[in-house]
Amino acid sequence: MAHLSESSGLDELLAEQVAYYEADARAYAAENTSDRPEIRRRLIDELRPHGDVLELACGTGHWTRELIRHAESITAVDASATALTINRARVRDDRVHYVAADLFAWKPDRLYDHVFFGFWLSHVPPSRFDSFWKMVGGCVGLTGTVMFVDEDDRSTLDAVEGRFDREGTPCVRRPLRDGSEYEIVKVLWNTEELEDRLRDLGWEMNVRPIHDMFLVGSGRRTGY
Repeated sequence: MAHLSESSGLDELLAEQVAYYEADARAYAAENTSDRPEIRRRLIDELRPHGDVLELACGTGHWTRELIRHAESITAVDASATALTINRARVRDDRVHYVAADLFAWKPDRLYDHVFFGFWLSHVPPSRFDSFWKMVGGCVGLTGTVMFVDEDDRSTLDAVEGRFDREGTPCVRRPLRDGSEYEIVKVLWNTEELEDRLRDLGWEMNVRPIHDMFLVGSGRRTGY
């Protein structure tokens, strides 16, 4: 499958994705569906990421607020300055350290006990999947645990948002209230295929479906 090359539209697409979440941060912060808060709390209580936790694509704090109930400290990374501001105001905990950074360029300078990302993996382009997981491996070494939650391939996204390929990278088009539109990456994984792909990269991950259109994964790196 051909993917957007580094020299063509991929960087532009990823910049548009960052711009979308910056522009939509305040609306996303107000998101409070009937089931997601309950799912968030139940999953974090099940996963119980303790010690020093790294949260990638922390957004406006929906997950951060649950993580800090178990963690001793959190390093929360996101590319959106507005999202980080909202997160800080929502969580209000000195144990959370905020970092503004592009996750496709950011490099860890230490190891963490756990890495968590909620609804981020689906925004990683297929051509950046391997390098993203190499970066994650640099965050946990061979002793830390990785945990993630996302939509899976049972999602109704295709029907609702008209998912399409942009030169081999699955995307959706997201409108804002001001009438502007943004294209963002949206990869919907099958749980078994995702497990197999991660195993090929040296991860022993348990990936399973939950609810009616979500997946949860957790595991460790088995080698370099």
